[in-house]
Amino acid sequence: MELYESISVVRNFLDITYTQNPGAAFSMLSEAPAWVREALLMLLASAAIVVLLVLIVRAERVSASSIAFALILGGAAGNLIDRAIRGRVIDFVRVHYYDLNYPVFNVADSAISIGVTLIVLRGDLRRIRRRTASQLILKGLTPSTQVA
Repeated sequence: MELYESISVVRNFLDITYTQNPGAAFSMLSEAPAWVREALLMLLASAAIVVLLVLIVRAERVSASSIAFALILGGAAGNLIDRAIRGRVIDFVRVHYYDLNYPVFNVADSAISIGVTLIVLRGDLRRIRRRTASQLILKGLTPSTQVA
């Protein structure tokens, strides 16, 4: 495909569009000097990969968090490999409604987004459980007591 060429998959909703992203997510840092952008993005991705590997290895069992970390790790590694080989990331998934566009992204970006969403949702569920348990205790009930 030529740069910016599109193939419609679902009319007025989903296209395969070939783009190159020299920056970070949503083309952040794309206007920065190349050496700054490349060094910063390679360093951040490498650090993230090391931290995620440690978190996954230290996990005692497979959990929602370890799956989320693995998704983020895979996405970060995929984008790092693309950046190391090409000097930029290839983005190609274009979601849009007629002329209303979401930024073009790739599968690695999707994995990172899904992983982060899982972590956020897991945190919200924990907070809700704690709040519910605290409210039951204040009413003189234990969290395992059934309320009729």
